[in-house]
Amino acid sequence: LRIENPPDAANTDGIGIDCSRQVVVSDCLIRTGDDAITLRGNPLRLKDKTRVCEDVAISNCVLDTSVCAFRIGVGSGVIRHAAIANIAVRRASTAFLIQSAYQPPSTGAAISEIAISNIQLHSVACPLKVVSGAPSATAQIENIRVNGLYGTCYGNCEIRGGELTRPRRISLSHVDLTIGPCPLDPAPADYPDSFLRISRADAVTLDHVRIAWRNQHPALRHSRVIEDAAITIADTCELPEPN
Repeated sequence: LRIENPPDAANTDGIGIDCSRQVVVSDCLIRTGDDAITLRGNPLRLKDKTRVCEDVAISNCVLDTSVCAFRIGVGSGVIRHAAIANIAVRRASTAFLIQSAYQPPSTGAAISEIAISNIQLHSVACPLKVVSGAPSATAQIENIRVNGLYGTCYGNCEIRGGELTRPRRISLSHVDLTIGPCPLDPAPADYPDSFLRISRADAVTLDHVRIAWRNQHPALRHSRVIEDAAITIADTCELPEPN
């Protein structure tokens, strides 16, 4: 399947999977101005309000997007048991956005058991964001596993909870990323100050995570900032500070 949408057009998501079960997506070429692939849990419009988004397998796709390659979240339902593998992201603002609540007063979607593996990134700002989202979020994000994330980026990764809920059991392994120059010219105040920021999260583990710096934006001054979080960083990790 090939999907081509204007790169500067909003509301042009490539594939949306909402409250659906036993879904397989493979061998797709998607170029779009909005999210390439979304997993949502929004049953409010359905007669059966108990429907969840689950048992989804996505593989062997090439994605080019102006926003998110994968947006996982949105709604007030449940998203669980998804496997995403063998993906090349040619361009994206965020490769993987896992977000419970998009905006108040939503309490968010419960997101769990998501496995992401063998991902190649190129011309990506932010490789991964796992965030509770809006301050009203109470739904839990848990059991997220990323194993095999490679390539180049120019932004940061973030794992962040809120006052009412904290992501937990988030695992990053075999990650090898080079943080390079930003193709834009943002003001330093608008740019992240660290490559990895973890706050209000529990049971986060890093194993075989390696980063390298290459002409990165000067606002990036730290490899990691950890605030109010329980995290284990294995000796196999290489997280040098910027040059």
